[in-house]
Amino acid sequence: MQKARRLLLALTLVAALLGAVEAAAALLISLCMPSLFTADPAVVAQIVRISPALAVSLVLNPIVLSSEGALLASRDVAYMASTMTVAMLIGALLLRAAQHWGLSLAGNWWILVLFNSMRLTAAAMRLTSRQGIFSKGGLPQPMHA
Repeated sequence: MQKARRLLLALTLVAALLGAVEAAAALLISLCMPSLFTADPAVVAQIVRISPALAVSLVLNPIVLSSEGALLASRDVAYMASTMTVAMLIGALLLRAAQHWGLSLAGNWWILVLFNSMRLTAAAMRLTSRQGIFSKGGLPQPMHA
């Protein structure tokens, strides 16, 4: 079990490092060279406006994927399905509210950051809980159809 914990920690650290490198590259391009892909000043302004949310999302996403991968490897599908459903519903409601309130594109990107944060929180809670894969009970029993 200790070896599995170390492997998950190593995967999480590598994911965080890769996410940070991706975020730095995206920030560098979007803030220093926003007209690289377009000459339209309105589009360039939007690129600059969403850059912080894009960077945070790029850092979070690989960490989320490695954490959820550990849960999928442990066959904790019921937990994954329920938490993903809740996160998706909250995200959809927030996007609908953002549309109603007229939030900008940057607001939608921050909702994506919140969605990834909810997924990461749910995965981290399960991985560190007493019902998680590293508990004394070990792996959850697979669901039978």
